[in-house]
Amino acid sequence: KQYKLPLMVAHFGSLWKIKFTEDVPYGELLFHLMRFNGIHIYDGFPCFLTEAHSREDIDRIIVVFKESIQVLIKAEIFKTLVNNNLMQYAEHPPVEGAMLGRDPNGNPGWYVADQEQLGKYLQVII
Repeated sequence: KQYKLPLMVAHFGSLWKIKFTEDVPYGELLFHLMRFNGIHIYDGFPCFLTEAHSREDIDRIIVVFKESIQVLIKAEIFKTLVNNNLMQYAEHPPVEGAMLGRDPNGNPGWYVADQEQLGKYLQVII
């Protein structure tokens, strides 16, 4: 939530899973980074926490997750409204009726309805 990333942690009891809420190109790098830093986790597979895990284990998972997110934001793999400075513009579109969206590369941008093609949008170049 802090970085407005399209991911969530679905959970039920001891079962949990990191899920992307939209397509993120190269998002699987999150799981590679976590494994590289000692947390055995795979994209698309559930994880389990049991009484065998200590508070220190859980804290380590959280630290590695946060550090991995930071690396991917810095490398611009994860595009966020925060690191693209669009938050300040969200309430003030460059043209009337423009809406925030993502281009084919996953980058945020402004879009307006295409008057010639119903249901299509044109990117506003600022």
